[in-house]
Amino acid sequence: MELTRWRGVMAAVMVVGLGVVGCAGEPAPTPTSSPLVDSPTSPAVTEPAGPTPTSPGPTLEMPEVVPDPEGDAAILATIDWVEGADGAPVLGFAPPLFVTGPTARLVESGTGRLINEGDTVVFDYAMFAGDTGDLSYSTFAGDGPQTISVQHTGMSQTLADALIGSHVGAKIIFATVDSSGQQPSNTLFAQFMAVLVRDARTPLERAAGQMLRPPAWLPKVTLASDGTPSIGLPVQAGAPGQLISQVLILGDGPVLAMDQTAVVKFSAWLWDGTAFDSTWADQASMAWPMTEGQTMPGLLEGLVGHRMGSQVLVIIPPNKAFNDTEVAGVPPGSTLVYVIDLVDVQ
Repeated sequence: MELTRWRGVMAAVMVVGLGVVGCAGEPAPTPTSSPLVDSPTSPAVTEPAGPTPTSPGPTLEMPEVVPDPEGDAAILATIDWVEGADGAPVLGFAPPLFVTGPTARLVESGTGRLINEGDTVVFDYAMFAGDTGDLSYSTFAGDGPQTISVQHTGMSQTLADALIGSHVGAKIIFATVDSSGQQPSNTLFAQFMAVLVRDARTPLERAAGQMLRPPAWLPKVTLASDGTPSIGLPVQAGAPGQLISQVLILGDGPVLAMDQTAVVKFSAWLWDGTAFDSTWADQASMAWPMTEGQTMPGLLEGLVGHRMGSQVLVIIPPNKAFNDTEVAGVPPGSTLVYVIDLVDVQ
Protein backbone atom coordinates (compact mmCIF):
# COMPACT_ATOMS: atom_id res chain seq x y z
CA MET A 1 0.00 0.00 0.00
CA GLU A 2 1.43 3.41 -0.91
CA LEU A 3 2.33 5.54 2.08
CA THR A 4 0.44 8.52 0.68
CA ARG A 5 -2.77 6.56 1.16
CA TRP A 6 -2.04 6.27 4.90
CA ARG A 7 -2.43 9.98 5.52
CA GLY A 8 -5.68 10.35 7.20
CA VAL A 9 -8.23 9.46 9.62
CA MET A 10 -10.72 9.44 8.87
CA ALA A 11 -9.75 10.11 5.48
CA ALA A 12 -10.47 7.40 5.17
CA VAL A 13 -12.63 5.12 7.37
CA MET A 14 -16.09 6.34 8.42
CA VAL A 15 -14.20 6.49 10.32
CA VAL A 16 -11.34 7.69 7.24
CA GLY A 17 -8.42 8.32 8.17
CA LEU A 18 -11.04 7.44 8.87
CA GLY A 19 -10.60 4.00 11.20
CA VAL A 20 -13.87 4.02 13.01
CA VAL A 21 -13.72 4.37 16.76
CA GLY A 22 -16.29 4.44 19.52
CA CYS A 23 -19.57 2.58 19.87
CA ALA A 24 -23.25 3.23 20.04
CA GLY A 25 -24.86 1.67 23.10
CA GLU A 26 -23.58 -1.90 23.35
CA PRO A 27 -20.13 -2.37 21.77
CA ALA A 28 -20.33 -3.18 18.09
CA PRO A 29 -17.59 -4.71 15.94
CA THR A 30 -15.26 -2.05 14.62
CA PRO A 31 -15.34 -1.99 10.80
CA THR A 32 -12.12 -3.17 9.22
CA SER A 33 -12.72 -1.58 5.85
CA SER A 34 -12.60 1.99 4.66
CA PRO A 35 -16.03 2.83 3.26
CA LEU A 36 -14.87 6.32 2.31
CA VAL A 37 -12.60 4.84 -0.35
CA ASP A 38 -14.03 3.84 -3.73
CA SER A 39 -12.50 0.36 -4.03
CA PRO A 40 -15.30 -2.22 -4.10
CA THR A 41 -13.03 -5.23 -4.58
CA SER A 42 -10.10 -4.27 -2.36
CA PRO A 43 -9.27 -6.12 0.88
CA ALA A 44 -10.37 -4.27 4.00
CA VAL A 45 -7.79 -1.92 5.50
CA THR A 46 -8.00 0.47 8.43
CA GLU A 47 -6.12 3.70 7.70
CA PRO A 48 -4.87 5.56 10.77
CA ALA A 49 -3.95 9.25 10.72
CA GLY A 50 -0.33 9.57 9.74
CA PRO A 51 1.58 6.52 8.56
CA THR A 52 1.29 3.88 11.27
CA PRO A 53 2.17 0.20 10.95
CA THR A 54 -0.93 -1.96 10.47
CA SER A 55 -1.00 -5.75 10.46
CA PRO A 56 -2.35 -7.02 7.13
CA GLY A 57 -5.59 -8.98 7.21
CA PRO A 58 -6.09 -12.32 5.47
CA THR A 59 -5.87 -12.40 1.70
CA LEU A 60 -9.37 -12.63 0.25
CA GLU A 61 -10.33 -14.13 -3.07
CA MET A 62 -12.79 -11.66 -4.51
CA PRO A 63 -15.46 -12.65 -7.03
CA GLU A 64 -15.88 -10.43 -10.05
CA VAL A 65 -18.42 -7.64 -9.56
CA VAL A 66 -20.00 -6.01 -12.62
CA PRO A 67 -20.77 -2.36 -11.84
CA ASP A 68 -24.42 -1.38 -12.24
CA PRO A 69 -24.74 2.30 -11.22
CA GLU A 70 -28.37 2.61 -12.35
CA GLY A 71 -29.37 -0.53 -10.48
CA ASP A 72 -27.49 0.65 -7.38
CA ALA A 73 -29.29 4.01 -7.47
CA ALA A 74 -32.63 2.20 -7.76
CA ILE A 75 -31.77 0.11 -4.71
CA LEU A 76 -30.94 3.19 -2.63
CA ALA A 77 -34.27 4.72 -3.67
CA THR A 78 -36.05 1.86 -1.86
CA ILE A 79 -34.37 2.55 1.49
CA ASP A 80 -36.27 4.56 4.11
CA TRP A 81 -34.52 7.05 6.42
CA VAL A 82 -36.40 6.76 9.73
CA GLU A 83 -35.76 8.94 12.76
CA GLY A 84 -35.15 6.71 15.78
CA ALA A 85 -36.47 7.46 19.24
CA ASP A 86 -32.99 8.50 20.37
CA GLY A 87 -32.53 10.88 17.43
CA ALA A 88 -30.25 8.49 15.54
CA PRO A 89 -31.43 7.50 12.06
CA VAL A 90 -32.44 3.98 11.14
CA LEU A 91 -32.28 2.76 7.55
CA GLY A 92 -35.30 0.66 6.69
CA PHE A 93 -34.81 -2.08 4.11
CA ALA A 94 -35.44 -5.80 3.71
CA PRO A 95 -32.14 -7.72 3.82
CA PRO A 96 -30.22 -9.04 2.11
CA LEU A 97 -29.53 -5.97 0.02
CA PHE A 98 -26.53 -5.58 -2.26
CA VAL A 99 -24.93 -2.91 -4.44
CA THR A 100 -22.19 -3.36 -7.02
CA GLY A 101 -20.17 -0.31 -6.03
CA PRO A 102 -20.13 2.95 -4.09
CA THR A 103 -23.30 4.96 -4.54
CA ALA A 104 -25.01 7.79 -2.68
CA ARG A 105 -28.48 9.31 -2.42
CA LEU A 106 -29.16 12.80 -1.08
CA VAL A 107 -32.24 12.38 1.12
CA GLU A 108 -32.35 16.01 2.23
CA SER A 109 -30.04 18.81 1.06
CA GLY A 110 -30.03 20.64 4.39
CA THR A 111 -30.69 24.31 5.07
CA GLY A 112 -27.41 25.44 6.61
CA ARG A 113 -24.11 26.58 5.17
CA LEU A 114 -23.23 25.46 1.63
CA ILE A 115 -20.53 22.76 1.50
CA ASN A 116 -17.70 23.40 -0.95
CA GLU A 117 -14.82 21.18 -2.02
CA GLY A 118 -11.99 21.47 0.50
CA ASP A 119 -14.28 22.27 3.43
CA THR A 120 -13.90 20.58 6.78
CA VAL A 121 -17.14 18.71 7.47
CA VAL A 122 -18.34 17.35 10.80
CA PHE A 123 -20.84 14.49 10.55
CA ASP A 124 -22.51 11.63 12.40
CA TYR A 125 -23.35 8.34 10.78
CA ALA A 126 -24.99 4.99 11.44
CA MET A 127 -23.88 1.99 9.38
CA PHE A 128 -26.06 -1.04 8.62
CA ALA A 129 -24.98 -4.39 7.20
CA GLY A 130 -26.64 -5.21 3.89
CA ASP A 131 -26.70 -8.95 4.55
CA THR A 132 -28.59 -8.71 7.87
CA GLY A 133 -29.92 -5.15 8.14
CA ASP A 134 -28.34 -4.92 11.60
CA LEU A 135 -26.62 -1.82 12.94
CA SER A 136 -22.86 -2.32 12.47
CA TYR A 137 -21.62 0.93 13.96
CA SER A 138 -22.86 4.37 14.97
CA THR A 139 -21.33 7.65 16.10
CA PHE A 140 -24.61 9.03 17.42
CA ALA A 141 -23.71 7.65 20.83
CA GLY A 142 -20.20 7.09 22.10
CA ASP A 143 -17.35 9.07 20.62
CA GLY A 144 -19.60 11.50 18.76
CA PRO A 145 -19.24 13.22 15.38
CA GLN A 146 -16.35 12.61 13.02
CA THR A 147 -14.44 15.10 10.86
CA ILE A 148 -13.24 14.83 7.28
CA SER A 149 -11.71 17.14 4.70
CA VAL A 150 -14.05 16.95 1.70
CA GLN A 151 -12.12 16.60 -1.55
CA HIS A 152 -11.70 14.24 -4.48
CA THR A 153 -8.43 12.82 -3.21
CA GLY A 154 -8.03 10.56 -0.17
CA MET A 155 -11.75 9.78 0.20
CA SER A 156 -14.61 8.29 -1.75
CA GLN A 157 -15.36 10.42 -4.81
CA THR A 158 -18.94 9.19 -4.58
CA LEU A 159 -19.42 10.57 -1.09
CA ALA A 160 -17.50 13.73 -1.95
CA ASP A 161 -19.86 14.35 -4.88
CA ALA A 162 -22.86 13.94 -2.57
CA LEU A 163 -21.47 16.34 0.04
CA ILE A 164 -20.25 19.08 -2.30
CA GLY A 165 -23.14 21.38 -3.11
CA SER A 166 -25.31 20.18 -0.24
CA HIS A 167 -25.70 22.10 3.03
CA VAL A 168 -25.19 21.64 6.76
CA GLY A 169 -28.06 19.45 7.91
CA ALA A 170 -27.88 17.28 4.80
CA LYS A 171 -28.98 13.64 5.09
CA ILE A 172 -27.18 11.21 2.79
CA ILE A 173 -27.52 7.46 2.32
CA PHE A 174 -24.14 6.12 1.22
CA ALA A 175 -23.55 2.50 0.23
CA THR A 176 -20.39 0.65 -0.59
CA VAL A 177 -19.28 -2.91 -1.16
CA ASP A 178 -17.30 -4.23 1.78
CA SER A 179 -15.34 -7.32 2.78
CA SER A 180 -14.99 -8.16 6.43
CA GLY A 181 -11.30 -9.05 6.46
CA GLN A 182 -11.93 -10.81 9.77
CA GLN A 183 -12.40 -14.28 8.30
CA PRO A 184 -11.05 -15.65 5.02
CA SER A 185 -14.03 -15.43 2.72
CA ASN A 186 -15.00 -14.85 -0.87
CA THR A 187 -18.27 -13.20 0.15
CA LEU A 188 -18.82 -9.54 -0.59
CA PHE A 189 -21.56 -7.63 1.18
CA ALA A 190 -22.78 -4.07 1.25
CA GLN A 191 -22.70 -1.47 4.00
CA PHE A 192 -25.40 1.19 4.04
CA MET A 193 -24.68 4.38 5.94
CA ALA A 194 -27.00 7.14 7.14
CA VAL A 195 -24.83 10.28 7.14
CA LEU A 196 -26.00 13.48 8.89
CA VAL A 197 -23.90 16.62 8.33
CA ARG A 198 -23.52 18.62 11.55
CA ASP A 199 -21.20 21.46 10.54
CA ALA A 200 -18.92 22.71 7.77
CA ARG A 201 -16.25 25.37 7.57
CA THR A 202 -13.50 26.43 5.20
CA PRO A 203 -9.99 25.73 6.49
CA LEU A 204 -7.06 28.06 5.94
CA GLU A 205 -5.21 27.59 2.66
CA ARG A 206 -1.91 27.54 4.56
CA ALA A 207 -0.36 28.58 7.85
CA ALA A 208 -0.70 32.29 8.58
CA GLY A 209 0.69 34.36 11.42
CA GLN A 210 3.93 35.58 12.92
CA MET A 211 7.09 34.16 11.36
CA LEU A 212 9.49 32.92 14.04
CA ARG A 213 13.22 32.30 13.81
CA PRO A 214 14.01 28.72 14.89
CA PRO A 215 17.42 27.67 16.23
CA ALA A 216 20.04 27.46 13.48
CA TRP A 217 20.83 23.81 14.21
CA LEU A 218 17.35 22.69 13.15
CA PRO A 219 16.54 21.75 9.55
CA LYS A 220 16.05 24.89 7.46
CA VAL A 221 12.54 25.13 6.01
CA THR A 222 11.95 27.06 2.78
CA LEU A 223 8.46 27.76 1.44
CA ALA A 224 7.46 27.97 -2.22
CA SER A 225 5.05 30.67 -3.33
CA ASP A 226 2.10 28.31 -2.84
CA GLY A 227 3.26 27.28 0.63
CA THR A 228 4.88 23.97 -0.30
CA PRO A 229 7.76 23.37 2.15
CA SER A 230 11.22 22.01 1.43
CA ILE A 231 13.96 21.35 3.93
CA GLY A 232 17.73 21.53 4.20
CA LEU A 233 19.22 19.30 6.87
CA PRO A 234 22.21 20.42 8.97
CA VAL A 235 25.46 19.30 7.37
CA GLN A 236 26.72 16.07 8.96
CA ALA A 237 24.35 16.53 11.89
CA GLY A 238 23.17 13.42 13.67
CA ALA A 239 19.47 12.86 14.23
CA PRO A 240 18.26 14.11 17.62
CA GLY A 241 17.36 11.42 20.12
CA GLN A 242 14.28 13.20 21.44
CA LEU A 243 11.12 14.59 19.89
CA ILE A 244 11.35 18.22 18.77
CA SER A 245 8.32 20.41 18.10
CA GLN A 246 9.28 23.87 16.85
CA VAL A 247 6.79 26.53 15.77
CA LEU A 248 7.88 28.20 12.53
CA ILE A 249 4.76 30.33 12.01
CA LEU A 250 2.70 31.28 15.06
CA GLY A 251 -1.03 31.31 14.32
CA ASP A 252 -3.67 32.98 16.44
CA GLY A 253 -6.51 30.45 16.19
CA PRO A 254 -7.87 27.98 18.75
CA VAL A 255 -5.43 25.73 20.59
CA LEU A 256 -5.50 22.09 19.50
CA ALA A 257 -6.34 19.72 22.37
CA MET A 258 -6.29 15.95 22.78
CA ASP A 259 -9.28 14.16 21.27
CA GLN A 260 -9.95 17.01 18.86
CA THR A 261 -9.27 16.74 15.12
CA ALA A 262 -6.39 18.57 13.45
CA VAL A 263 -6.92 19.45 9.78
CA VAL A 264 -3.46 19.73 8.26
CA LYS A 265 -1.35 20.16 5.17
CA PHE A 266 2.08 18.58 5.51
CA SER A 267 5.24 17.22 3.97
CA ALA A 268 7.43 14.54 5.53
CA TRP A 269 11.02 13.36 5.08
CA LEU A 270 13.48 10.90 6.50
CA TRP A 271 16.43 12.43 8.33
CA ASP A 272 18.61 11.97 5.24
CA GLY A 273 16.28 14.29 3.31
CA THR A 274 14.34 11.63 1.41
CA ALA A 275 10.72 12.76 1.00
CA PHE A 276 8.14 10.07 1.72
CA ASP A 277 4.76 11.81 1.95
CA SER A 278 3.07 15.15 1.22
CA THR A 279 -0.38 16.63 0.70
CA TRP A 280 0.91 19.66 -1.23
CA ALA A 281 1.05 18.08 -4.68
CA ASP A 282 -2.76 18.07 -4.85
CA GLN A 283 -3.24 20.96 -2.38
CA ALA A 284 -5.24 18.59 -0.18
CA SER A 285 -5.89 18.73 3.53
CA MET A 286 -6.11 15.72 5.85
CA ALA A 287 -8.05 15.35 9.09
CA TRP A 288 -6.04 13.68 11.87
CA PRO A 289 -7.77 12.64 15.11
CA MET A 290 -5.67 13.66 18.10
CA THR A 291 -6.49 10.43 19.89
CA GLU A 292 -4.14 7.78 21.19
CA GLY A 293 -4.16 4.69 19.01
CA GLN A 294 -5.35 6.54 15.91
CA THR A 295 -2.41 8.82 15.19
CA MET A 296 1.34 8.31 15.49
CA PRO A 297 2.50 9.14 19.05
CA GLY A 298 5.08 11.62 17.79
CA LEU A 299 2.45 13.53 15.82
CA LEU A 300 0.18 13.70 18.86
CA GLU A 301 2.97 15.01 21.06
CA GLY A 302 4.23 17.37 18.38
CA LEU A 303 0.91 19.01 17.50
CA VAL A 304 -1.30 19.11 20.59
CA GLY A 305 -1.06 22.50 22.30
CA HIS A 306 -0.36 24.49 19.13
CA ARG A 307 -2.72 27.06 17.62
CA MET A 308 -4.66 26.86 14.39
CA GLY A 309 -2.83 28.81 11.71
CA SER A 310 0.57 27.68 12.97
CA GLN A 311 3.25 25.87 11.01
CA VAL A 312 5.15 23.35 13.11
CA LEU A 313 8.40 21.49 12.44
CA VAL A 314 8.16 18.11 14.18
CA ILE A 315 11.17 15.77 14.37
CA ILE A 316 10.12 12.32 15.54
CA PRO A 317 12.64 9.76 16.84
CA PRO A 318 12.07 6.08 16.02
CA ASN A 319 10.61 5.21 19.44
CA LYS A 320 7.71 7.63 18.78
CA ALA A 321 7.34 6.65 15.13
CA PHE A 322 7.86 3.09 13.82
CA ASN A 323 10.68 1.83 16.07
CA ASP A 324 12.38 -1.09 14.28
CA THR A 325 9.50 -1.79 11.91
CA GLU A 326 9.75 -1.10 8.18
CA VAL A 327 6.59 0.63 7.01
CA ALA A 328 5.79 1.20 3.33
CA GLY A 329 9.42 1.76 2.41
CA VAL A 330 10.38 3.76 5.50
CA PRO A 331 13.44 1.90 6.85
CA PRO A 332 13.49 0.50 10.39
CA GLY A 333 14.80 2.90 13.01
CA SER A 334 14.03 6.00 10.95
CA THR A 335 13.84 9.51 12.36
CA LEU A 336 11.00 11.38 10.64
CA VAL A 337 10.79 15.10 9.86
CA TYR A 338 7.38 16.73 9.35
CA VAL A 339 6.49 20.29 8.40
CA ILE A 340 2.81 20.67 9.27
CA ASP A 341 0.42 23.54 8.58
CA LEU A 342 -2.42 23.42 11.10
CA VAL A 343 -5.24 24.82 8.94
CA ASP A 344 -8.25 23.93 11.10
CA VAL A 345 -9.15 22.57 14.54
CA GLN A 346 -12.39 20.73 15.27
